[in-house]
Amino acid sequence: MPEPSSPPREANGRGVAAAPRQPAAQLSPQSASSARFRRGSLVAARAAPFSCAAPAFALGLFAPNLYLAWALFAIGQMLALAWLGPVISAVQHIVVPSMRATTSASFLFINNLIGIAFGIFFLGWLSDRMRAAHGEASLQYSILWGLGFYLLSAAIYFAASRRLERDWYHPPRAQHGEGDHA
Repeated sequence: MPEPSSPPREANGRGVAAAPRQPAAQLSPQSASSARFRRGSLVAARAAPFSCAAPAFALGLFAPNLYLAWALFAIGQMLALAWLGPVISAVQHIVVPSMRATTSASFLFINNLIGIAFGIFFLGWLSDRMRAAHGEASLQYSILWGLGFYLLSAAIYFAASRRLERDWYHPPRAQHGEGDHA
């Protein structure tokens, strides 16, 4: 039973008590500043794993044994997938609530279309072009060049994080008297 002086708490859907969320308009200037920092850092923090995943994959490509390669690829993959949850959350919060499912589906469709449909063919094409210079290792080198997209993604995440607060959806404030139907 909560103490009478503690703020009211509500269940967050997973059976865990959570403090009620305040709309952005009701936050104190310090809290609003903190919320802006958190929103921007939500995306900026995704840039760090991308920046670290590329070297892990690169080291794995040229590892001296299979065990070390596997460990480096596992670390790289964990870092490479760290972006998914926070970025989908950010994508959902830059649109009105009624468009969130469509926005997420569109984002995932485009992401997979570029990554799977274009990425595989691009690496194969690049490997074919590098065969004269690198022989049997041309696929390794084409993947190494492809890791540049991770670094490009990290730069884009850093740039997006600076704008996220302006793009974040803020519901319109209720006018005085709206919703007060007695």
